[in-house]
Amino acid sequence: RLVLQRDRFFAASAPADWKQLLGFLAAEFHFQPSELWEMDTSDLAFWQARAQEVAEQRKAARARAKAEADAGR
Repeated sequence: RLVLQRDRFFAASAPADWKQLLGFLAAEFHFQPSELWEMDTSDLAFWQARAQEVAEQRKAARARAKAEADAGR
C-alpha cells in the first residue's frame, strides 16, 4: 500500500519533509491519496521541483503586486 513498503530505500532517499510534500501535492496539484502512495522517490523529486517552481512564481507575483501598489501611492 505505501511506497515505504514497495521501496525499502525510500526512507533514505525521500525528502525530509515528505509528509508536508504529499499534503502540498494533494492540495496544489489535486493528486488523490492513491496516486500519491503509488509515487516512487523519482516521482516525488519531480513534483517537489514543480512545487518549488510554483512557490517561487507566487512569491514573485506577490512582490510585483506589492511594488505596483507601492508605486501607485
